[in-house]
Amino acid sequence: MNKVVLFLITCLISIPTFSNPIPDILQSRLNKKIQMQDFGEVSFRGPKSRSRGEKIVLIHGIYAGSTHITWRDMLPLLDQAGLQVYLVDLPGVGENGILEKRTYSMELFDRFITKFLEDVVKGPATLVAESLLTTSILKIAGDRPDLVKGLVLLSPTGINSLATGNPAQDQLYQRLYNNDIFADSFYKSVFTETNLRFFLEKTVYDDSLITDLRIQETQLAGQNQAQKWITISFVGGQLTRSFRDASRLANSPTLMIFGEEAESSGTTDDLLEKPEEFLKIRPDFELATIPMCGQSVHRERPEFTKNLILNFIQRI
Repeated sequence: MNKVVLFLITCLISIPTFSNPIPDILQSRLNKKIQMQDFGEVSFRGPKSRSRGEKIVLIHGIYAGSTHITWRDMLPLLDQAGLQVYLVDLPGVGENGILEKRTYSMELFDRFITKFLEDVVKGPATLVAESLLTTSILKIAGDRPDLVKGLVLLSPTGINSLATGNPAQDQLYQRLYNNDIFADSFYKSVFTETNLRFFLEKTVYDDSLITDLRIQETQLAGQNQAQKWITISFVGGQLTRSFRDASRLANSPTLMIFGEEAESSGTTDDLLEKPEEFLKIRPDFELATIPMCGQSVHRERPEFTKNLILNFIQRI
């Protein structure tokens, strides 16, 4: 992580601004609002009016520029399959951004998702999450099994990476949190094209998928200053959770999906988390791998991922 941090700090350049209209494909899909206790007004998208299938909730990850738009490839496929699809931005992100400085924790996301399931979804649903947020839905499945019918974990983490923070990350976080000028510069550095290509290309097998549109999508989110503190919390190691701890009480049917060509998102291969490491902890979980695919399975192979999810839902 130290090399990653140094790489970011050396690129303190402003985020580019876009004078052209935002492409339709990058426009928000959230069209409803609800007041949620402790979280204020929350934007979300509910199922299409004629959808009568199983309820499914899509929960995006936490990394630079991540919002509900990360599901733009998967969403129409799940809609077409007739599922009742719910979509939401996490607190501190996108349309649910919070401008004032605040701290973020995994427990905060647990509370938010649980409240969303209670107030909006109102019934057991299949929860689909990526990366670090897979540990949040695992925790919720253990604590509130009445809200969960099944879990789909896309490239889960929490064994070799994002399981715990470290002193170097915590030191960085404290410096950023207590110095607004440095925090602003650091946040801008995350969204330079050089930095974004470096990290985004680690999430896919086919680097040609990191197009100008993909870069623009991430940079547009980066212009939202409300996402600054959640991004800094993530990079500063404040958002971590062990897969073992998160899954300890989870007894809902669970499918884990990995890309066969996934590579480490860090600077060394020792952070790479292999499917068999997760099965050692939860051998009762189902496992599926997608060929010629990296970590971002729902973006790189959306049709393949959709079919795995549909087959799983039909069986539980």
